Amino acid sequence: MIVRSAATSLLRALVLLGAVLLPVAPLSALDDIDFDLRTTLHAVQADRAVFQGEDVESSGVGASALAGITLREQDTSVRIAVDAKVFKFSDDERQRRESLGISVYARQQVSEHLELEVRARRVSDIVTLESRSADQRAVRGQAEWSKGGDRIRLEAEWRVRDYDDSIRSQGEGPSFEMQYNRRFGSWHWARLTVRHDAIESGDAPRRSYEREMVRGEYSLPITDLLRFKPALEYRQWRYDAREAQGDPQGRLREDHLVSPEIGLAYGKSHGFYAEGSAEYEFRASNDERFGEDAPRFMLDVGYRF
Repeated sequence: MIVRSAATSLLRALVLLGAVLLPVAPLSALDDIDFDLRTTLHAVQADRAVFQGEDVESSGVGASALAGITLREQDTSVRIAVDAKVFKFSDDERQRRESLGISVYARQQVSEHLELEVRARRVSDIVTLESRSADQRAVRGQAEWSKGGDRIRLEAEWRVRDYDDSIRSQGEGPSFEMQYNRRFGSWHWARLTVRHDAIESGDAPRRSYEREMVRGEYSLPITDLLRFKPALEYRQWRYDAREAQGDPQGRLREDHLVSPEIGLAYGKSHGFYAEGSAEYEFRASNDERFGEDAPRFMLDVGYRF
């Protein structure tokens, strides 16, 4: 059913895109048409006993693929992308996760330094902070300013989530992100990202939350193909309807996380690539059940066509 629904959504997107583009610019008149494909194998070792709400939050192995087509004419481009992911958890009690996503992007170069983008996306069976399985629909707007080695990116997104539970509950809410990137040379950069997101669920109030994240990253070339990538991330989040067990004031649950990370990345824009990282999560919570520190290791190996 998931695959059939996703295929129907893709067909509708293609029909709509064709209706918009073809009267204005036949394919023969387009400046460029690009096809891209990326395949990746994933391996994760996470000893944490606390659910973290990430894309792959527990130990296991998996594979993913991303395919896209980009149509360009002068300062305008439209991209359609399909991505699929399968992940098998080491824990026998966890079901294998099969996710399928479809995205449609439209980009406009407004001036020499400013680019605008809008994106519509639907994805099935993702892991989120409030649920181990949810389908999501989202619309995002983005503005990107760049000059020399400096780039500033602002994003705003609205997300609607359908949860895989007995009452088929829903949640929705915004995400805001600001990112500054400073480029020093080829594959040599520093990046700061700040994000706030929230979900409100009237059907299941325990899923409602607010979260903030600050992440600093650095990429240092070691050779033409190898890069050293340290990072440091801080996260805090609050739940609207989860009482903190063991809190003397009887407050709602609040969690904090500091995670230093070191990584290596091999490869460039095309061809074979690999990326590995090791991080340690220092957690704090006013709920006595969710304050355990833990390491996490990840390895991705793939090919970009």
